[in-house]
Amino acid sequence: MTPRASEHTMNRRRTALLLAASFAAWPMASSAAPKLPPAAVKALDSATAILSKATGDDARVAACLDALPFLSIVLEQAPDNMSAVAMAGECRYLTDDYATAIPLLERYVGSISKKARQKDKATAERAETAELRLGKAKGIVAEREAAAKLAEEERLAAEKAAREAAEAAGKAASEAAAKAETERLEAERIAAEAAEAERRRITKDVALRGGLAPEAGVLGAAVEFRFGRVALGLGTGGYPVGVALRYMHPAGPGFLYAAAHGVLVGPSPFVDRFVTGYGVGGTVGYDWRPIRFLSLRLGAGAGIATGRSLGVVVDASVGPVIPF
Repeated sequence: MTPRASEHTMNRRRTALLLAASFAAWPMASSAAPKLPPAAVKALDSATAILSKATGDDARVAACLDALPFLSIVLEQAPDNMSAVAMAGECRYLTDDYATAIPLLERYVGSISKKARQKDKATAERAETAELRLGKAKGIVAEREAAAKLAEEERLAAEKAAREAAEAAGKAASEAAAKAETERLEAERIAAEAAEAERRRITKDVALRGGLAPEAGVLGAAVEFRFGRVALGLGTGGYPVGVALRYMHPAGPGFLYAAAHGVLVGPSPFVDRFVTGYGVGGTVGYDWRPIRFLSLRLGAGAGIATGRSLGVVVDASVGPVIPF
């Protein structure tokens, strides 16, 4: 129950009589005011006539809504007319316009001296009623201001929470985007490496080699033809003829390989040998291609040849690579 409703419920009859008495006194005061402009007098009389006929809560509220425009005219032309101030304060209170009612009721209560209250009972009762409503209006306004302040604090807190949530979401989105970009670049790198490995797997090239190699007659020179993963090497050196067949698997910037090889044993351009025959063996190693046109190969294995027992075979050669 609102303060206005509880007040009328507790003392409805007393308030009605009091208002009737006060409304009856206001026209005489307005008519007796020598300095009140004619338009203000007419407006004050109209407002008093409207309010003096109203009885009951709903009727008084409706009457106040009709009377307030006339009271505004009076207060605009004669702001110190206490009859208009009292009626306007009363009507603003009854229509729940407490913030506007407070200064009007304060002016009205402040205009009634202690002597005037002691001299006239009706005046004292009107002042008491105005003070009661002034206190309740201030309490309601204070409650509304507190509620508005709380609502504003809650709004600011909600905005802050929303802003922080948006910032967190933005940060998470940025991190997710950065992670996705890193994963994309890594996937591109892996795909590029795979593509390069595939290219090297199917590429055909010729390598000219010199050094220690079975197909180079152990120590000499050789040429190697690669067709994808299979390579055939032929050469001469310490032995007149050397041949090697390799299986090459792409790995990093080069190839892992396994090779089977053989040599003819006999005199060569570099070695005068009387023993003839042949030799066979196998090696494994790595053919490093730091750039596309250079091969550095290192491997080891075992082999046997005519006139020699089983021994270690070293495969260490270098040379240019020519794609075709």
